[in-house]
Amino acid sequence: MVLRLAWLALATAVSSVAGLTAIQQLNLGGHFAQESAVSLRDPRGLEIWPLFPTGEVPNERFGLEENHVAPNMKDLVGMFCAPGETTGNWYYNVTIPGLLPMLVDKSNPLFKDAAVIVVPGGGHSFLAWTKEGVEIGEWLNSIGISAFVLKYEVPETTVNFTRSVLNLQRAMSLVREKAPEFGLNASRIGVIGFSAGGGVAVRGNSLLDKLYDKVDEADSQSHLPDFQLLVYGNSGQGGVPISPMPTFIAHTSTDICCPVKQALDYYQLMSKLAPTELHIFPDGGHGFGSCRSYPEKWYEVCTWPDRAQMFLEQQVLHIPSQKSKR
Repeated sequence: MVLRLAWLALATAVSSVAGLTAIQQLNLGGHFAQESAVSLRDPRGLEIWPLFPTGEVPNERFGLEENHVAPNMKDLVGMFCAPGETTGNWYYNVTIPGLLPMLVDKSNPLFKDAAVIVVPGGGHSFLAWTKEGVEIGEWLNSIGISAFVLKYEVPETTVNFTRSVLNLQRAMSLVREKAPEFGLNASRIGVIGFSAGGGVAVRGNSLLDKLYDKVDEADSQSHLPDFQLLVYGNSGQGGVPISPMPTFIAHTSTDICCPVKQALDYYQLMSKLAPTELHIFPDGGHGFGSCRSYPEKWYEVCTWPDRAQMFLEQQVLHIPSQKSKR
């Protein structure tokens, strides 16, 4: 309760602080920007690092016009999975994938040396950029963890989500290569996926090899995460992970878009391989995201960030719990 209220109180302030931090840190991301003439910026004006050098996006598509718009009430995926959704903005027609850096400065007393790649959902049709991307990065920043929001390619037109997964693989290798420059531990780079983004994470974890040819030395780095968080993730889209990792799962029993059985089955699989937490909430449906827009409507499910924070502290950062300190 206290943690939840503290995060909500800090949310607005963190939004601006996270933005400033990202701008201040962009000079450290020259590896990305210098290799591409493409200028990518999110709606707040923050630079998004291209994942690939100009002209080297695997099987690059042309003729699609990227759009960043308010939720489309006529979108079939949105209507089914999150009816009535009006918060934030969505991306459509992404053909140049990128990463939005949301870095915590090393001088910040809350700074942790871990980072999380954030994979928004959207049914492989669009990206729920605000509530499952930027707002999640802001929450992570508020607990001292740097975030990189993945702007992966949509719509997905390949078998087994090849485009989305290879975007995540590339992002993981790039962040891991640049980790020392940001004061991050290259063995503490994880992923959090929402809805379809959870499916991308789970499938990516099950592949030994990259789905694209080596681009540069960054691709010598592992594409596998060190830990994962799945929030109403489509965990039925993957398989057995190549390298089992600490896993956090949050879902609701009323989710009609990604049935709760997927979460239960994936928990049964992962709990035999690595430390795994499962939180099934009685209400909340699908698409609640950061819960910033409706913390009172679904109070219980909106405790998931507090539970995820404890998971990160205990299983990733290895910070003793308050109970163990007594």
